[in-house]
Amino acid sequence: MTALSFVVAAAFALPGSLRLGDQTLVAASCARRETLGLSHYVATLYVQAGDAADAALLDPKHAKALEIGLLSRAFMPLEMPRKYRRALAENLDDDAMERAREAYRALRPGDLIRIAYV
Repeated sequence: MTALSFVVAAAFALPGSLRLGDQTLVAASCARRETLGLSHYVATLYVQAGDAADAALLDPKHAKALEIGLLSRAFMPLEMPRKYRRALAENLDDDAMERAREAYRALRPGDLIRIAYV
C-alpha cells in the first residue's frame, strides 16, 4: 500500500515526504517568508522520520533537505548574494559555479529549489 501526503503552503503543494537515494525524508517544518505583506517564498524542511528538526539541522551526519518554492523576486538581488557565492565557490569548479549563477538569474516565481544534505 502506498500513502501520499502533502504539505500545502501558499500556492505550492509540497509532498509530505521525499526520497533521496535510499533514504525517505519526511516534512518536519514549513514556513512562508513575508515582508510588508508580500510573500517571497515558502520552505519545507525534510528530515529522517523520528529526527527532531532542530537536531537534524545542527548534525551534519543527519540527512536533510530543504525545498523552497519561489513566490516573488521582488526583493531578490539580480546576482546571487556574496555569502552564497563564496560558499559555493569553495566547492565548485568554474564551470559549475557559472551554471549556478545562471540558474540563480533564471529563477522565476513558481520555481522549486531543493537543497539536499545526505
